[in-house]
Amino acid sequence: MIVIYSKLIGLPIMELKTQTKLGNVEEIVFNKTNFKISGLVTKSSIIPFINKTTIVASSDLIEISNEALIAQNCDSVISLDESPRIKELIKGGYHGINQKVYTKSGKYIGKVHDLYLETSTFEVVKILVRNIITERLIGANQIIEVKGKKIYIKDDYEISRTKPSFAEAVI
Repeated sequence: MIVIYSKLIGLPIMELKTQTKLGNVEEIVFNKTNFKISGLVTKSSIIPFINKTTIVASSDLIEISNEALIAQNCDSVISLDESPRIKELIKGGYHGINQKVYTKSGKYIGKVHDLYLETSTFEVVKILVRNIITERLIGANQIIEVKGKKIYIKDDYEISRTKPSFAEAVI
């Protein structure tokens, strides 16, 4: 099943056995090389009004749906300091949204507006890229590399336009 990144933000993360709520999804962190979910950032409230940033690693996720995300158990929630790999990905800024997209030859395409994720593999399958005039769906297989906050795609990328360009709409 395909789910949209923006629809997952704010959803509860539930523990499988007791069905206890572990927190809500604040952000999803991706691996830059294989475009799979590395972990979920959540806030856990230990004391009222004091929130602590916590992580649920993708290896502890059992299921992702449009209603909730299911984790193995309550031990799936760890502090940010306990996962240096995810901490480094967060610091590197690859969260997917608002990253600039360029072709290999340097042509600016737009910014990532949303991501489409496959729930069985936890990987990005398409990115929704917007600029002032157009909105495009680009397959993740068209991505060459991620450098900092820039995503580079093939020059001959395949797109699915979701809205006509201004020039097409005028004609």
